[in-house]
Amino acid sequence: MKKYQIHNANKKATENFGNDKIQKIVGTLSDIGFHCKIEPVLTNEKFSTRNKIRNPDIQITFGNMSILLESDGKVHGDLEQPTKNTMERNKDFERTGMEYIIINHEHINTLKKLLNIVISDEELMRFLSAYRACEEYCKDLAKKENGLVKEE
Repeated sequence: MKKYQIHNANKKATENFGNDKIQKIVGTLSDIGFHCKIEPVLTNEKFSTRNKIRNPDIQITFGNMSILLESDGKVHGDLEQPTKNTMERNKDFERTGMEYIIINHEHINTLKKLLNIVISDEELMRFLSAYRACEEYCKDLAKKENGLVKEE
């Protein structure tokens, strides 16, 4: 595909290419009690983007806890070798102290093959999303107990 074709496709796109996966993750997280916002607009002067805005795939909240979830496909590389843009996004989240989870679908496929896991990609993705959100909530509770996070 030529560069101009990709540019035109991106201009005409009205939703995230992985929207179906994102909807399934949101459904799973909502079923277990988390509140989710799809592609919220986050503004921070420390972001490396020209407009200082990032749109993570999902913002997960529960009580005072807030964490971002990125549902990464092929265009992001994998966890061991992310693309330049994916690395910039991750560095922005680190630089601003924003907590985030990455669910990389290419890495899920690789791990399934290596570990001989017999489960659909969708079921494993949903499990990993729910597990990681619960894990982060548990860490958030410990931070509150230690007085490292203000309770509102």
